[in-house]
Amino acid sequence: MAAAEAPTLTWWAADAPRAAPQAARFEALGPGLWAATPEGLPADGRVAYQVGDGPARTFRAGAGAPRFAVFGGTDGAAHAAVVERVAEARPDFVVHTGTMVRNPSDWLDFLRTEAPLLARAPLLAVPGDGDRGPWFDRVARRDRWAPGGAFSVRDWGGLRVVGVDSARPAAEWRAGVDAALAEARDRLLVVVLHHPPYSSGGRAPERDLRAVVGELAARHGAELVFAGRDRDYERTERIDGVTYVVTGVAGGPATRVDPRNFSKAQRTEAHYVLVDVDPGGLALRTLDLSGAIVDHVLVRPNPPREGP
Repeated sequence: MAAAEAPTLTWWAADAPRAAPQAARFEALGPGLWAATPEGLPADGRVAYQVGDGPARTFRAGAGAPRFAVFGGTDGAAHAAVVERVAEARPDFVVHTGTMVRNPSDWLDFLRTEAPLLARAPLLAVPGDGDRGPWFDRVARRDRWAPGGAFSVRDWGGLRVVGVDSARPAAEWRAGVDAALAEARDRLLVVVLHHPPYSSGGRAPERDLRAVVGELAARHGAELVFAGRDRDYERTERIDGVTYVVTGVAGGPATRVDPRNFSKAQRTEAHYVLVDVDPGGLALRTLDLSGAIVDHVLVRPNPPREGP
């Protein structure tokens, strides 16, 4: 059987209709999966693109004050409804806290379900326990993570998001994450990992991880730490200036929450989180499948502690 021909991608600055279209080459990542990396995108503004003779779509590059969505636990039929709701909110990018699929054979179904959202918003994902393997590495573009593939760094305007593969030993990523947070102290900081440092859900919180992540987040002034794994939603009180959020049921089954002394808000239904970023902080809203807001908070900037 002949190899499938690579599609073509054309892009242009949507805010400058007279700008000349640019082309980008695709590379094959797997059966039916292609990736292209456009060079020279504008530092800010909307970008239009077209794959082959398909419809033109847009996304926002380098947004100064972005909106992003966060969810996890997408290994269930209800996730299609979450995708529909999140797409309506038009986030500039999407964060996934892990448990993307139930079985390795489910990856193409995941991508088909996610397509209406990912056609307009890039994905930043960290792996859940069952996500690991070549499909996750392709979908999450682990080849663009820091050397060694234990953590990733993405910037959007005044925001830095650091994703950590929390199943890896901390010795593999602690120094790199420390440096990534230290060099962005003038930005708002968000850390994302799969295993929750704080959780009242069915699984015990990762206390060793809490010690490492808690120290880094507090010292560098991270505002938010997002995690998944537990099948619920939970937001903590501010702990050493940091707010911890578990979001792990965006389609899969939910489990009960037994609130602990650090817990501020808890839910067990399917949900997603929207975060609007501006210099005054991060406005967090958690919504259920009806679009009702079930939790909200304005997370104020968290000044870093003295010293590097």
